[in-house]
Amino acid sequence: MFWIGIDKKNKEGIVEKGADGQPTPWYSLGKETRLLHDPSLDLAEVLVTLEKTLADSAGEVRLRIRADQDLPITLVTSATLELQDLEVRINRGRGKENRLNLVVSGEVSEPKGNR
Repeated sequence: MFWIGIDKKNKEGIVEKGADGQPTPWYSLGKETRLLHDPSLDLAEVLVTLEKTLADSAGEVRLRIRADQDLPITLVTSATLELQDLEVRINRGRGKENRLNLVVSGEVSEPKGNR
């Protein structure tokens, strides 16, 4: 299973805040226990890595969005919409037998310091 992480802490474990005072989201990509893309402020950059990884894939591919519970739910919603767009882009020009079906689920987690 692939996963996209949405965390409020940067690579050094520090919470950075934007001009609006909200935590700045960091996006990462992995498959099972392996990190495929280091944390980045740019979701589009992470999705490019996912698109390249899935270039030769067909059929059902499961992906979990794991988000810190202190981040706005709109970040998960936006990531889900971006993943739907990615699926459409990947399937453009493919025949029915080569189509990719991206099955996305969400998971909200408590910050590690609160467990």
